[in-house]
Amino acid sequence: MELRELNLGLVEDGLLPEPGQIRALLAQLDALQDLVQGVKKKPNPNAPKRSL
Repeated sequence: MELRELNLGLVEDGLLPEPGQIRALLAQLDALQDLVQGVKKKPNPNAPKRSL
């Protein structure tokens, strides 16, 4: 019962992030982890090519 009350209080106060915000944050953290570890990913074939 206490957890339910805690959850309701957080929702009412607007302190819980939206699911999309959580997914975006996790994607950013994954990218940062790859950068720190030196993981190179294949380029996205659908991404526009950058010209100099």
